[in-house]
Amino acid sequence: MNAPNPSWTSRAMETTASKVYRLARGVRNYANPIALAWQKLAVHADPIEITDRAAGLSFLARPKAFQMFGEVFHLHLYDIPWVPIRAGDTVIDVGANHGFFSLYAASQGATVYAFEPQRDTFELLKQNIRRNGLEDRVIPFCCAIAGAKGTSTLAITEELAGGMSSINPTFTKASGAKVIDSYDVETISLAGLIEEKAIKRIRILKLDCEGSELMILRSLSPEQWRVIEGIAAEAHPEAYPSTELFATIQQSGLYQIGTLDTVRHYGIGSDIFHCAQSEVVMNALGKGNAIGKDS
Repeated sequence: MNAPNPSWTSRAMETTASKVYRLARGVRNYANPIALAWQKLAVHADPIEITDRAAGLSFLARPKAFQMFGEVFHLHLYDIPWVPIRAGDTVIDVGANHGFFSLYAASQGATVYAFEPQRDTFELLKQNIRRNGLEDRVIPFCCAIAGAKGTSTLAITEELAGGMSSINPTFTKASGAKVIDSYDVETISLAGLIEEKAIKRIRILKLDCEGSELMILRSLSPEQWRVIEGIAAEAHPEAYPSTELFATIQQSGLYQIGTLDTVRHYGIGSDIFHCAQSEVVMNALGKGNAIGKDS
């Protein structure tokens, strides 16, 4: 009898270990792991109910949005070192999707402006705000943040339960995402939002808007850049050179920029990066996070 192939045995052990690890992580992270498994595997529910054990927040979500939930609550990809969200802070969530990050920030006491242009996803966003009793902290908008006020065509895609829908046709074409619908949506600029709402300080600007990041940031004036203490964003090089995005941020002269190797550390391919104002970082290190609350 031939001896087992060492490489095959090793792969089998790794596969078994990874399955055990994922099971243990699910039991640890989710308050409803058995119900969640039943919804996903047995009855193929849509939407499913997901509850995070640590935060106690519960969501209705499409099954394909599952990854984005984990990115926020379990991998904490949008948490910026030295710029923790605190009670009284203002957070802007561009590309709010089902509301995962919006409600995560609101549960820490922030007021959140949440932008989601896809109509059916926006309805789930509103439901999730209500089911968690956070209507007083999360302000939802069914429109897209872009470079200017107006209208744009939103291409609706299947991937990530619409998480790759975009108003940037260059991104949509280059990403290869399957477009299943499209319609016109209202757009406003981040600069216009800051001015209209008289926002004096933004603790975190979260950008995951499928190729619109560069046009959004280019709309800001020097004074408006100074309002934003931290940026957590996903770059989309299918839509623009990443060097142009980082150069736009660096031209403000305010930020330290760091990138996350999510493939190496988490096994997912998200080009997420963090920016924090140098002054905010220095104050956090020297004064125990004393800077930045709205007056």
